[in-house]
Amino acid sequence: MSEDERRTLELFLKCGSIRKTAIKLGGLKKRREIRKILRKCYEELKKIENCENTQKPKDFDF
Repeated sequence: MSEDERRTLELFLKCGSIRKTAIKLGGLKKRREIRKILRKCYEELKKIENCENTQKPKDFDF
């Protein structure tokens, strides 16, 4: 993830919405860029989750 994407993600977490984040970044046309970053982060988190699930022993109980 690039530094700009990381900053945008942090701003999104502070603002709480795509719309508010886009306005702070310079306009509502930035919403598409923010959604793209969020999708990318979501896919990375899914990969991490899949890796953690495959490394657990078969007889592991919570």
